Amino acid sequence: MTSISLRVSSELSERLSRLAGTHGLTTQECAVQALLEYVENWEGFNRAMAACAMDEDRPRLVANLDA
Repeated sequence: MTSISLRVSSELSERLSRLAGTHGLTTQECAVQALLEYVENWEGFNRAMAACAMDEDRPRLVANLDA
C-alpha cells in the first residue's frame, strides 16, 4: 500500500473526525473511501464523455444563444 500525506484545514479535519466517529471508522478509512469515490466518479464521467464524443450518430441538443 502507498502512503499519501495531505494538508487540510482544521475545520475539514474536525468534520472528518466527527463523521468517522459517527460511523465507527477511523479518519483514514473515511479519507480512503472519499478518495475512492472521487476517483471512481471522475473515471466514470470521463468514460461517459469519451463515449459520447465517439458516437457520431448520437443526437445532440444545441442551444441557440443568439435568439
